[in-house]
Amino acid sequence: MTGTDTAPTRDRAARATAERPNTSDTYADRLEGEQQRRLDQARARLRPSSIAEIRSRKRQRRWLVKNLIAEDAYGVLGAVAKAGKTWMALDLAHAVTTGEKWLGRFEVNFTGPALYFLGEGGEQPTLRRLDSISRSYGTQDEFDHAGLHLVERVPHLLNETDMLVVREYIAEVEPVLVVVDPAYLAARGAAGSQLIEIGSALEEMQMACQDAGTALMVVHHWNKTGKGSGHERFSGSGFSEWGRFLISVDTELVGADELGHTRTKLKCEATLGEGPSLDWQVVRTLWADDDNDLNSDLHYELEECEPGSGAPLPQGEESPLHAYPRSLRAIGALGGWRRAAEVQEWDANNLLKRTDGSTAGPVTKDRMQKAMAELAKRGDLQCTRHEQGKARLYALKAEKANPPDGFALDDIF
Repeated sequence: MTGTDTAPTRDRAARATAERPNTSDTYADRLEGEQQRRLDQARARLRPSSIAEIRSRKRQRRWLVKNLIAEDAYGVLGAVAKAGKTWMALDLAHAVTTGEKWLGRFEVNFTGPALYFLGEGGEQPTLRRLDSISRSYGTQDEFDHAGLHLVERVPHLLNETDMLVVREYIAEVEPVLVVVDPAYLAARGAAGSQLIEIGSALEEMQMACQDAGTALMVVHHWNKTGKGSGHERFSGSGFSEWGRFLISVDTELVGADELGHTRTKLKCEATLGEGPSLDWQVVRTLWADDDNDLNSDLHYELEECEPGSGAPLPQGEESPLHAYPRSLRAIGALGGWRRAAEVQEWDANNLLKRTDGSTAGPVTKDRMQKAMAELAKRGDLQCTRHEQGKARLYALKAEKANPPDGFALDDIF
């Protein structure tokens, strides 16, 4: 083979070399770009501010949940296993989106959307729970559009991509509250016993919410040692040190109500970074229309009680215990067509004794009326139309009686 024979081959090789992208330059550019991005992030995160600059950014802060959770606070709701932590967190999400009191006790100062990352339970069981909560508060008609957004997974807090997506969702939804439930799934990869690792996992979520001015609640478990009390029982390290509000819940079974439904006392403590510590107790009652049918309605009722007892608060305090069965009981005793005010008055004058000897608390007129409207929608009661100057009348479905003269049946129900 002569030298001239190899010339075309050399030419082709030279052209290929010239046309091939310089991968070392491309990699260097990418590396430089990534370094610059990280540098910009660090500068933004660690930028110093003078007191004058901080004062110039000062704004009027508000309580989201009055005297408990500030609009930009972050903290932990922790409880023993199966205490109903998710029930309580869903009740909070319901409260901030509808304006109802949280747990029937704490006023919400302003409302807005909520973003709930839920790693346990599943979509349909969660919807069933939310339906029972909204029925309890009488908000079922508007709740679907109240602004609660559910994500059926929790973000992995140590995953940079997950946290970028979380920031995108926060910017899109503009929530007043973000809930991460439960912490142990979200903090995957962090050693629960290591304070620094848990702090590192929680920090980015905290900053994402603080940058948006939204409150953050992380739902966590108690440890199984039985040592300590309140937030000292939070599993692992870091959560008590991190949170600006720490809500801890213990439980106690307090027997059954007059219909045989199990009642559970929730003994709650709150340690706050910007206010006095609080403690309160609530009796929660849960039941299903049909325990054998997972599609039947769940029911959720709360009754605030005095610390150290299962007794309700004195007359005059709001106490929404069992408005559904009690309204049916009252209408059955009164007979005929009745106004909600009559039903509420009869109920207040005929309070039942429970198996533990305590007396059932009163149900407010407003809650009784909402419960009766819901029972009419479900077909358990008959109801007259709402007309100007006339209160609705209700009767048991079984009576099949015509309403009094001047009233007409409401065929919407």
